[in-house]
Amino acid sequence: MQTRHFLQLIALSALWGATFPLLRIASPALGPWVVAGLRCVLASVVLTVLMLSLRERWPLRAAWPRLAILSLLTVVAPFVLFNWAALAIPAGYSAVLNATSPLFGVLGAAVAARSGSPLAACWVAPQALPVLPCWSSSARSP
Repeated sequence: MQTRHFLQLIALSALWGATFPLLRIASPALGPWVVAGLRCVLASVVLTVLMLSLRERWPLRAAWPRLAILSLLTVVAPFVLFNWAALAIPAGYSAVLNATSPLFGVLGAAVAARSGSPLAACWVAPQALPVLPCWSSSARSP
């Protein structure tokens, strides 16, 4: 790994890690849905600029409904859930729970592959389950 790549990785990690304390501040002030919406709009603007500057082709219009469903399940729902969790739990817990998302993705994929059911592929609920015990226990703490 070149030094430049290592520094880019460190910068990306710092940027990613900074979102959780900011969510802890913004979610109570604006609400989970507004913060999630702002994050999605900002991301779409950045991706649009990248697509245009790199002159990449846009996906075919026929794929857009499937991409919309995919983005709702894998981007919007986790954003809203983490923003909602930020109302009650410390930012560090949110960061740790977010780091477990790939594990729950693998578990969801294993269940979907084993059952063969398209409904089993919806693995948003397992990502939300770790947030609920932390939220309920922090709500009871003084």
